[in-house]
Amino acid sequence: MSFERIAEEKIRQAMQAGQFEHLRGKGQPLQLEPENPHQAEDSRLAHHLLRQNGYSLPWIELNREIEGELQDMRASLRREYHLAGDDVERRVALAKFARCIAALNRRIRDANLQAPSAAFHRRSLRLEYEIEKALRE
Repeated sequence: MSFERIAEEKIRQAMQAGQFEHLRGKGQPLQLEPENPHQAEDSRLAHHLLRQNGYSLPWIELNREIEGELQDMRASLRREYHLAGDDVERRVALAKFARCIAALNRRIRDANLQAPSAAFHRRSLRLEYEIEKALRE
């Protein structure tokens, strides 16, 4: 008999004997979310409740907003740049994008100041890279 069949037989016998009837959490959904080993024990429940109800920490929400704004800014630059009729309009679109990147970098700095550890910090955006990426997409 293979090991799997032996194990299955033992489990079946235990089930018939009712040995699984009084297990903690019986009838409850499985907790499939891994625990964060870096999270303080005293705040674990609070963070779990926030996540379960669609909320997260302010610095995480700020980072999500920043990412969404960056995507919107790239799309806007791409659209304005390609619709521009001449070099002057392209330079205007690039200047506007540069101002938006500067503002976003200030928000990134604020988010980094709220993050609990440097491991969660986000790098500042590099204008040249962001222009290239926006126009490449």
